[in-house]
Amino acid sequence: MKKWHADDADLRRENLCKSALFVLSAYYGKFCLGEVVRMEEREDTMIYKVVMNHEEQYSIWPADRENALGWNDVGKEGPKEECLAYIKEVWTDMRPLSLRKKMAEAAAQAK
Repeated sequence: MKKWHADDADLRRENLCKSALFVLSAYYGKFCLGEVVRMEEREDTMIYKVVMNHEEQYSIWPADRENALGWNDVGKEGPKEECLAYIKEVWTDMRPLSLRKKMAEAAAQAK
């Protein structure tokens, strides 16, 4: 009877991960002459909207879907690259709103 060692478990885990990766690649991509074409390589024709949370952090969301809880429309819609360019333009301070407020309070008290 064969004894199981940690190396055997690691090998089984590695093979399982490779199998899962293959299945996910097949599901999210398509096979083209034996090669997997990833979703990122396909043309993204989806229309997105720019959303912002209570901490004034920005993200994009598919325009045809209801926003995730805590996220509100900013009023900008368009292709992914256009929405990301808008966010890059308007989100100049990456700190969450609560941190900016605390830092402003601390600076005011230091004076």
